[in-house]
Amino acid sequence: MLRTVLIVLATVFAPMAIASNFNATLIVGDRTFSQSDWEPVDRATMVGVFSDVRPYEAVPLYVSGGIQVSTGNGRECYDNCSSSGGQITSRRTRLELSEVVLGFKLMPRVGDLSLYLGAGASYIEADVQVSDGYGRASDQDGGYGFYGQAGLIWHWGPWHLGLEAREVVGSKVAPFGMDSDVDGLTLGVLAGMDWGAAQ
Repeated sequence: MLRTVLIVLATVFAPMAIASNFNATLIVGDRTFSQSDWEPVDRATMVGVFSDVRPYEAVPLYVSGGIQVSTGNGRECYDNCSSSGGQITSRRTRLELSEVVLGFKLMPRVGDLSLYLGAGASYIEADVQVSDGYGRASDQDGGYGFYGQAGLIWHWGPWHLGLEAREVVGSKVAPFGMDSDVDGLTLGVLAGMDWGAAQ
């Protein structure tokens, strides 16, 4: 399913990017979860890439799409996290979220600065691994959610740097058959390049 979504994104963006103003951006940040569904994992490191395409030069409205991967690890202690007499005292959990996003950004530019607000939909695939002294189990599941975002970008020639806050809501996945959400806040640092009149 994730591969299909990526192919659709590429099909939509490739012809638009050739004829329009666009950018490419790397984002690195920290993702926190609004629910305790993933305990002992309560936060994850996020890395992603995305592109914003401006179909009409007269309107600062961009079509935005990309992919983000978030990875978090946690350890839950049954007793005091020390092994005693061969007993299992803790469990480790690893969570990896692969997220494909597609939405819109209103991003007017004043001088070297751009402020933006955006919203869209996400397809999120959760891969969970749980292990203790008895063995390891893993499962994955995908689902959809929605997001809102706001950011600030500083332009320097063809390059740009910035900050972004993004909130995911309404998401639902069910690894191991357990309904869970991946709603939460991501704070990230941006770095990228502009092409066309976006410079």
